[in-house]
Amino acid sequence: MQAVVTTPDDPNKLITREAPEPSASPGHAVVRVRATSINRGETRLIPSRPNGWAPGQDVAGVIEVPAPEGGPSAGTRVFGLAEGGAWSELVTVSLENLVLLPDNVDFVQAACLPVAGLTALRALRALGEVIGRERLVTGASGGPPALLDIVLRFGMHAKGEVLPSLVSGCVCTWAVPRARRKR
Repeated sequence: MQAVVTTPDDPNKLITREAPEPSASPGHAVVRVRATSINRGETRLIPSRPNGWAPGQDVAGVIEVPAPEGGPSAGTRVFGLAEGGAWSELVTVSLENLVLLPDNVDFVQAACLPVAGLTALRALRALGEVIGRERLVTGASGGPPALLDIVLRFGMHAKGEVLPSLVSGCVCTWAVPRARRKR
């Protein structure tokens, strides 16, 4: 399989090369990567990582090899957060970090969600109680509507509406005014 890894021999410090295929292990499935994203934190790590380090955390794809004890079966659409190596054709991902991908969310949208979604979740939690309070999601013209769809599927009521506004020169195209748990 092809994988992107660090190397001191390239001016960009990255090359694509043949790498061994990962294998499933207890609690971990192998995902065939259909889309991944590049996060600033990963790009900042590249110069300081050892030769052969495989970057990439955000992953969307299909289960290639299920975990031995169960979990999603081969061919199931998933997205999640890898511990590294998502800039490869195949990557091993913990079942705890995988989510089933709804059919109406494409792989590219889903690949933008894990790190950005966790960052947004941490920010919302830092703001305190969100039930009944308005929250503006900035720069949210792509992934957050897909994230809202996934939230709805996992037991949350949420209402989103388009509220075009200008914040620091950046057009904001989506907001979540209210969210509450299903009873």
